[in-house]
Amino acid sequence: MEKVTPEVVRELLKYDPKTGAFEWKPRDLKWFKSVRAQRAWNGQFAGKKAATAVHSAGYKVCTLMNKVYYAHRLAFAHHHGYWPSKCIDHINGDRKDNRISNLRDVSHSLNMKNSKLPDNNTSGYPGVYWSKQNKHWIANIWVEQEFKYLGQHKTLEKAVEARKAAEEKYGFLTRL
Repeated sequence: MEKVTPEVVRELLKYDPKTGAFEWKPRDLKWFKSVRAQRAWNGQFAGKKAATAVHSAGYKVCTLMNKVYYAHRLAFAHHHGYWPSKCIDHINGDRKDNRISNLRDVSHSLNMKNSKLPDNNTSGYPGVYWSKQNKHWIANIWVEQEFKYLGQHKTLEKAVEARKAAEEKYGFLTRL
């Protein structure tokens, strides 16, 4: 089995960097055992949308040569001609938005700093919550696997200010 390189990705898939959409390209005979198999595959798939399945984590995926790939990694490789060296961050937080302008190669640490709000967040801001026990807003932040307490604050605005200052200090990314 041939290794899937960015060149192979470009040979098998058409990618539109403005929309993030993929389409199957017609395949050469070298990909098949017979002309009949080639014609059958091209008749069924060539020119049709690709990478439309959605993984349980919310990312679009595509199967190439019996291996499942995240569409955002394929988009990066197709556009740049090399595989990303780190994590691909969806700048706007939409895991299905694979426009090249929405993708950036960042470290795992930076990618985690750009995480979306957890479903149980009630303040509307990351790292800020109301403490019923203390009757104050608490601010905190995780940096390089270390929890940093940013204090308790009488108002939500002060807690958010403390969190935003810490984000700036520790180089968190900003969502668009």
